[in-house]
Amino acid sequence: LLVFRYHSHLVGALATLIMLLAMLPLIALQIQAVADTMMLLIKGQEQPTQIGQLGVQQSLGLVYCVGIAVFAVLFGANREHHKGLISAMAFESLIKLLALLIVGGYVISACFGGLEGLDQWLSDNPHHALALYTASDGATAHTLMLVFIATAISMPHIFHMTVVENPVKQSSDLASWAFPLFLLLMALPIFPILWGGYQLTLDTPSQYFPLAVPLAQGNATISILAYIGGLSAATGAMVAMTLALTTMMLNQWILPSNSLRTKRDLYRQLIWMRRGLIALVSMIGFSYCLLYTSPSPRDLSTS
Repeated sequence: LLVFRYHSHLVGALATLIMLLAMLPLIALQIQAVADTMMLLIKGQEQPTQIGQLGVQQSLGLVYCVGIAVFAVLFGANREHHKGLISAMAFESLIKLLALLIVGGYVISACFGGLEGLDQWLSDNPHHALALYTASDGATAHTLMLVFIATAISMPHIFHMTVVENPVKQSSDLASWAFPLFLLLMALPIFPILWGGYQLTLDTPSQYFPLAVPLAQGNATISILAYIGGLSAATGAMVAMTLALTTMMLNQWILPSNSLRTKRDLYRQLIWMRRGLIALVSMIGFSYCLLYTSPSPRDLSTS
């Protein structure tokens, strides 16, 4: 958009650099979350101090990045596969929604004995219900709302999936009601899961409550389901971010400064360039995760 507005490749190259640097923390967060939750799932509640074993976590993160690169190459590097990518992203969205709803229902049943028990617990602990209205001051809440609304155009992976990879123009009619419904359903189990973690007095960071609460209740099946939902969410975000960034890097960095060797194999050269960029972005994200992220959820809670 900036390139078309200002008719300058320099603007596009600069915007691509800024977006790459801005997205690296989010990429690293996805990698860390997958590795941390896998360690939490393996160790359970028995040896929490062992969760931060860096060697194992780094190996898990590396394997995950390689898997993301392979998935992105198979479904996103070739432009003919965009329909398969859309289907894969829709499927992972359905998985994470179902997983979150099931975990939320389990927490209400196992921790509170049903909705009446949840109401009673909130009556006995009114500060948790009051926090719904006074969790943040007005300035912070307004800023977060503006950031949330701006993500549709400011986050390159969301723009990529809604505009670049969207094969059906008529899908806007479906999205006008399906996407708000999806967000509503995703939001419903959030507070019951959060309150379930508080009720059990877990010292695990709250972002890991969907996995930690079933573990504390001894239900491995729900814990695995929660991990699958989180893995699908992280994978969808990682693939979309990788494809968006590689498209920008290819269009604004590589093509303006590189003379393609032959016109006969032009398409093949572009495909291999994009595949290489996908691997590069995945490894840069993994390197950033190693350098600038904390090693474990336990360390996050005690730091």
